[in-house]
Amino acid sequence: MFTSSVTLILACLTFAVYDVIRFRAVQTEMVRSIAEIAATNSTAPLEFNDSRAGKENLEALRANSHIVLAAIYTREGKVFATYLGSDNLTIPDKPGEEGGFTENGYLK
Repeated sequence: MFTSSVTLILACLTFAVYDVIRFRAVQTEMVRSIAEIAATNSTAPLEFNDSRAGKENLEALRANSHIVLAAIYTREGKVFATYLGSDNLTIPDKPGEEGGFTENGYLK
């Protein structure tokens, strides 16, 4: 009975770890997809230097309450348009590294 209990506990832990890893991977892919859509929709505002239209595009992110911050940067790395879903966050001065990573509890 002890062996069966240990095996069952180890199996449950394995499933739990797998679920956490898979959840993070799915969340990262979801954010990447949304970022690609936002990037595609932002090419015209960047081309015509219309930061208001860029901000309006980013405001559509409000539909997903988990997205709390977004920014469009120019080729020179300057902030072009922003979306802040939370008051206690600040937009970084320059774009971050490419790819998804977690920092201070946020997926970036």
